[in-house]
Amino acid sequence: VLVIKLAAVCMSSFAWWSFGWSFAYGGSVGSDGFKEYFVGSDQLFARGFLRGTFLGQQEPTTRIQEWFFTWTFCAAAASIVSGGLAERAHLVGFCIHTVMMCCVTYPVVVASTWGKGWFAKESQNPGFTDFAGAGIVHVTGGFAALAGSLMVGPRPYRWENLGPMARIVSSFTDSFGPSSAPLLLLGTFLTWLGWIGFTCGSTHSMNTAENGFQAAQAAVNTVLAASAGGISAPLLRCMIITRLETAAFCGGIRAGLVAITAAAVNVESGYAVVIGLIGALLYQLVSMLLKLMKVDDPVDAFAIHGIVGIWGILAAVFFDYG
Repeated sequence: VLVIKLAAVCMSSFAWWSFGWSFAYGGSVGSDGFKEYFVGSDQLFARGFLRGTFLGQQEPTTRIQEWFFTWTFCAAAASIVSGGLAERAHLVGFCIHTVMMCCVTYPVVVASTWGKGWFAKESQNPGFTDFAGAGIVHVTGGFAALAGSLMVGPRPYRWENLGPMARIVSSFTDSFGPSSAPLLLLGTFLTWLGWIGFTCGSTHSMNTAENGFQAAQAAVNTVLAASAGGISAPLLRCMIITRLETAAFCGGIRAGLVAITAAAVNVESGYAVVIGLIGALLYQLVSMLLKLMKVDDPVDAFAIHGIVGIWGILAAVFFDYG
């Protein structure tokens, strides 16, 4: 599993450098401020990342900084898929999938939205809103994880001799559950910490007071939504299985983080709590539904990223403070 995670990072970096960035953010922009073509092709293999000076030397452009930041989102989308295929994905096959996703699938989604493509143009009134990628990154990765889970099938003996209720309540007592609670908690803490970088960093700069205030708002909302998710998910789980569960606690935090990603800077802090709470409840309900349907998603990638990502996009509109 860890090797596949690292493979996703390595393959995504080359894919984003060679084709992904150019498809997503390259191409000419018309007088209306939107792409003239479906995807761009003028910055393949980082072409145009350097520019000449009047002394005949080369110096970097701002595209290098933008490439690095956007690559982290691309790698995150690819990493989501690896969670849905945990413990049964073939390394070579997964690497091929990652290259295709980061060269074609994810860049096309970005080109249509953040890249000022057709979707951004068609939805400019009142405007497409996805501040840090609840839909662009997480819904894309979540649905890809679901497709992968269905294609490779469940792990051997995953649902053997388990009735509907037994599938719902399977947890740490199950041999297929998380193997280490301390590592699960540590990973969740590091994810939460890194997520603040994602949402605050999506302001793209801190050189103005407005951007500074936006970053502060994003940090507060990110913390509150994750906290609300971390409280509500295990409580709902406890109502069903009559005990608190570490996996539900950690999953609820992740669901709260995904839920607030699209609306981190355009909702009040009280609504951030509501968004995170609802996101965590959706995660638990969909997770149980998938188990009833015998879909083997070891880390609830689809429930947390796919379904809660959709909720995050809707919440950005429902609770927008204008």
